[in-house]
Amino acid sequence: MSKTPKNIELTQHPFRYYFKKYRRLTVTALVSVILTNILDSLIPLYIGKAIDLIAERAELESVALQVLFIFLLAMGLAGFRFFWRILWGSFHNKVAHDLRQSIFNKLTFLGPNFYKTRPVGELMSLIINDVQAFRMGIGPGTLIMFDGLFYLVIIPPLMYSISPSWTWKTMCLMPFIPFAMAKLMKVIQDRFRVQQDRFADVSAISQEMANGIRVIKSYAQEKKQTRLFNRLSRRYEISCNETAHADALFHPIMGFGVTVGAVILVFIGAPEVISGEVTIGGFFAFYQYIQKMIWPVTALGTGASMRSQAEASFKRMKEILDAPIDRPDSGDFEVIDFNNLSVKNLSFKYPDEDRWILKDVSFELKSGQTLGIVGKTGAGKTTLVDLLTRTYPVPSGHILFNGKSIEQLKLRNLRDNITLVPQESFLFSANVRDNIQLDRIYSTEEIDVATHFVAVHDEILKMPEGYASQLGERGINLSGGQKQRLSMARALIRRSPVVIFDDSLSAVDANTEKQIISELKRNIQDPDGLLKTTIIVSHRLSAVQWADQIIVLNKGEVEATGTHAELLEKSATYQNLYLLQSEGGEA
Repeated sequence: MSKTPKNIELTQHPFRYYFKKYRRLTVTALVSVILTNILDSLIPLYIGKAIDLIAERAELESVALQVLFIFLLAMGLAGFRFFWRILWGSFHNKVAHDLRQSIFNKLTFLGPNFYKTRPVGELMSLIINDVQAFRMGIGPGTLIMFDGLFYLVIIPPLMYSISPSWTWKTMCLMPFIPFAMAKLMKVIQDRFRVQQDRFADVSAISQEMANGIRVIKSYAQEKKQTRLFNRLSRRYEISCNETAHADALFHPIMGFGVTVGAVILVFIGAPEVISGEVTIGGFFAFYQYIQKMIWPVTALGTGASMRSQAEASFKRMKEILDAPIDRPDSGDFEVIDFNNLSVKNLSFKYPDEDRWILKDVSFELKSGQTLGIVGKTGAGKTTLVDLLTRTYPVPSGHILFNGKSIEQLKLRNLRDNITLVPQESFLFSANVRDNIQLDRIYSTEEIDVATHFVAVHDEILKMPEGYASQLGERGINLSGGQKQRLSMARALIRRSPVVIFDDSLSAVDANTEKQIISELKRNIQDPDGLLKTTIIVSHRLSAVQWADQIIVLNKGEVEATGTHAELLEKSATYQNLYLLQSEGGEA
């Protein structure tokens, strides 16, 4: 996911980007706001005229016409106010939807190096809480600032038309308010960023405790974890209060100047009304305009506060949107028919480590063959699998797919050709059928074939609703072996040219393992079978000893390559594993 001009504009100028993207919607909404404000500003003026007609004892028809005109103004005001609320609400909800998509799409492209340093709770906070804060800033926050500015443009001239001297005397404190606003905005922005960071901490610990509740209970850690949660929650509460305390100053600061203006009006206006220099209707209209000035000044403060919070939230989101992708999808080649996979002198170490995890690894796998990979814990087996699937960036020219360097393949095409069953089985909070087929629709017969293959079909039928049975989060209502076998069925049903089983039988019992391995042997020899080319990574030799070729990894290097019989003669590591597992009754 490379940076496009749109990506750059979004991260550098998010407000401008979304106003341009939805300019027709925003312009129409803002025009409706302007018309609303004009009508709202005219109503006090015409009510004042109606009061003057009553004071002058004018004819009832003249008063009635004035009242009718006021009623029409109110009707128009209600209509335009409804219209802009619908349009503006649609705008900022579209922005939130678009921003959530942008963040989620970026998260799908980021690799393990990113997720190593980012707690899941923090990411949840970003995609929910921070997006919401930005929505409020660009939506209601921007609108009320625009609304307030327009009132500041239209109301003072109307006040001036009634009495120039009243206008400057009652608004004498207004020029000082922006300076107080600017200082307060900076404080709120800093405190809100801290508040969001504290919220991320609470989200992270909540999710961690929910996922690890079995361990917490097993080790009687309820009190300790509760204290930890309460401490983080208390820190979040304090940061929320600090933000609220700063935010609470806005309304008093904004309203003070306007309230003083109303008091001044009573002192300077009463004598002029009594003397007849200004009518009672004019006094009423002017007083109404002073009251209306509370809104624009307050709106500027509130809008600035919301915008400040939005900017603080976007800084956190920007870190995700600008995060470098360690394995960009830069390939332009697609494999139609898989022929062979070659690994040549592959060495690899993680970016933040000095130790080589793999050193000078080489092998070749042809279509229709089965490759076994064994070795002690830490030998580099899973790292090798991660490189074959481009989970990490691959050194150029060291992994070849049909003779083409793997980074030259389109990532989507590589995923279509290689299916991985990882060590840790992950199941979604959906029913059994949806967990097997994911985004594709398969027939009942195809699903049954895959689940029979991994010996889980009968167990599924024993569930309350069979294949329609709902699974808990991460498949919590299944055993480890059932989760592994459902993950295997999910991989098999895709019929990819290459399937990698990364220690995928570790949680199944010995009898079930023998049944699955027997099915694997039979299936690979069947031209119409679910499997064509297979890589099996395992610490159990019983899972790989029938393979065409077995690689023994030792401290990141290939100690030996051969069949089961050959390795028993020439590989010390393989011999030790075989003896240990034979004594344990596994081989």
